[in-house]
Amino acid sequence: MENKFVTYTATCYEGYLGDFATEWWNEEDWAKYRKEVEHLKKEGRFGKPFELTVKMLHNPLFDESNVGKIKSSYEFEIINLSNEK
Repeated sequence: MENKFVTYTATCYEGYLGDFATEWWNEEDWAKYRKEVEHLKKEGRFGKPFELTVKMLHNPLFDESNVGKIKSSYEFEIINLSNEK
């Protein structure tokens, strides 16, 4: 398998949470989320679709066993190198 970047694109929706996104949330997290939802609703953006694109360089050591197979989920880590918190 040649090392090349593969692009994955998903349609997401403003304000919607993914699977298990709240599994470890406390009340402070929920309050922050409710505030964000209110803000999105006021702006008319809640539930509006947007595209999320991730480009990955697959590692042949770990990924070759899945070549040609249908994948229903992926696991990866995003390292945020920005100064934003």
